Amino acid sequence: MATDIGGVWRTVGGRRIFIKDGEDLETAMKKSGKFKKSEIKDKNDNKKNDNEEEIKKLQEEYDSIKSMFDPRKAELRDKINALKEGKNLDDYKKEQKDKEAKQKEDYLKEKQQRLSEEKEATRKENEEKYKNIKVQEVNEEDLEKPKPGYTRLYRGLEQEFDKNYDRTSIDNPNGYESWTDNPNLAKAYGKNVYYMDVPTKDIGKNVVDSDGNRYMTYVHDKKVGIKGESGKEYMMYTDHDKYLKSTYTKINESVKKDYSKLTRKEMATMLVDDQIKRGIIKPESREKQIQARLTGQFKMSEMDLRDYIKKYFK
Repeated sequence: MATDIGGVWRTVGGRRIFIKDGEDLETAMKKSGKFKKSEIKDKNDNKKNDNEEEIKKLQEEYDSIKSMFDPRKAELRDKINALKEGKNLDDYKKEQKDKEAKQKEDYLKEKQQRLSEEKEATRKENEEKYKNIKVQEVNEEDLEKPKPGYTRLYRGLEQEFDKNYDRTSIDNPNGYESWTDNPNLAKAYGKNVYYMDVPTKDIGKNVVDSDGNRYMTYVHDKKVGIKGESGKEYMMYTDHDKYLKSTYTKINESVKKDYSKLTRKEMATMLVDDQIKRGIIKPESREKQIQARLTGQFKMSEMDLRDYIKKYFK
């Protein structure tokens, strides 16, 4: 019968009634209209007594199993709890499964919220701590040599450097950054290459000096290497007072220019401007000097001009 879907037919007190899934006996008896209130109460009392007897029997069986890891204990426990709550076993198990899934979902949400709050707190802390670190850029062709008494170190990163980044997420979460003395090795680690000029006296061979003070930077004995490049590894302490006032300088790679299509006048102009920059000729004679390379006393062929450009404008 179509009405059989979602429940079962039972004979109670000589009368057939339909009990829907999840529905208790009392409700089914009331809905059938075939029982007096006193009969429903008697049936419920009998059912309660039967349940108590069954629970007692199951509890004795449960207690007789000594091992806590015996799978029968879990099954018996579910049967006892289902009877106590007046539910069939399958419904009880489903409710427990749904409850566990909800608890897991709530736990994960709470954990995610906590991690998010911790990350934001770390970001704000770093923003305050590292606010005095300067970040600047320099073109590769304008890069000057380090001053005497300084050692230039390089660091390659896949992403742009952010002074407020979460330092607990890096490979060296103990407060150190990895640097090297080889710019090509730094480039092998990441396309964004930065340098820092560190006072050589602040670089030690150990973590601390003879007085127990931590060096800003210490160098490892063994070289490191990747993609065919190698160099010394320098560990820089990010909580050192001098680090907190340091300058990160990004090195922008030179873009190779195509000089093959330059005219003679354009090349002569570049030559004269270059010699003015290097102090060979005076700025006020610029136009005369350009003309002299084209038609005058210092006339140069296109080949000569192009050779000059190749030599001094790499």
